[in-house]
Amino acid sequence: MKTPMLNTCEPRPSTGTLHCRVTRPALLILMSLVPVTMSACHHHLNFAPRHEARASTKRATENPSGDVFATIYQRTERNFANAAFFKPSATSIADGAGELAPLIVIEATVDGLGYATFPQFGAIEPSDNGQLTIDTTRPTIYAGTGQIELRGVKFQTVTFVWFHEDRTNLKACMAAGAIRAVVGDDGFPLLWEIGRCTGEPTSRANPRMLYVSSSLELEAEDRYGPPLTGRRHAIESDTAESVVPRIIEDGPIPMGPYVYIDRTARHITTLLCRCSPSQMDAIVTTATYSLQSLVQVMEVLASIGRSSDDGTLCGIQFSTSPELLVRWPRSVAPRTP
Repeated sequence: MKTPMLNTCEPRPSTGTLHCRVTRPALLILMSLVPVTMSACHHHLNFAPRHEARASTKRATENPSGDVFATIYQRTERNFANAAFFKPSATSIADGAGELAPLIVIEATVDGLGYATFPQFGAIEPSDNGQLTIDTTRPTIYAGTGQIELRGVKFQTVTFVWFHEDRTNLKACMAAGAIRAVVGDDGFPLLWEIGRCTGEPTSRANPRMLYVSSSLELEAEDRYGPPLTGRRHAIESDTAESVVPRIIEDGPIPMGPYVYIDRTARHITTLLCRCSPSQMDAIVTTATYSLQSLVQVMEVLASIGRSSDDGTLCGIQFSTSPELLVRWPRSVAPRTP
């Protein structure tokens, strides 16, 4: 299957986007662009999912009556006509986080002449005037591990942060994207949370986003039964402060998700298991990113006199008690495949 041919790709400093000339766009199977060991999933390579999902848990395309979060649910199903695809390079360094590194899918536009434009992300650097700059010639995602205690049980966390170029406000947390996995004893992610701006209020229109594994959803269904009215998933609570936009299937091995990013607002539209069919039609370019330690971000902040002692990372924060935002099952021990 032929890949898109690109004559040139040049950055546009005024907008922070990349401008590419596409001379032969083509449809691609996204799974074919990653190593087999990282993409062994049942839709493409005849691997069975780690857990067989029950029919009642598959509500990704439903829109139940009274669903107050319908817009959020539907956004996860959005398909990109064109996209730029980034995967971690083989030389990436991030202790303990590599196998859960995400695959980044950024929405792109292609004009009538075949030029593709999409937002860039890159390495964070200090500038001469004491501000932050983003070197988009070096696409980079920063990763780090930690721990969190949920109902008296300690779990490992793995956090990924990236910085989009935003020349109008490099200090704003909205110039960054972040996801955090809470990982079970077997190495499989139980849930992924989308990072938020520190101090950003939660509401029904702006809830915290938690993507839950199919194994944890099954445990919640065993304990609590079907979803509450207006919700799609058994694990969702009735709080207006959180929503589970979609359930992420457990792959045959621990692996990071696809992260789909809107080209305009640079918001994450969905996380998607590599087991699932891709939600894009054509790839305008394929590239790698460097996976580096979050310690580097701390060092850059320190070099310009900024601190993260308040528990945030460049203005990004995650929930300290995500189990209170959902109907957390009593037992979260991994199921036997």
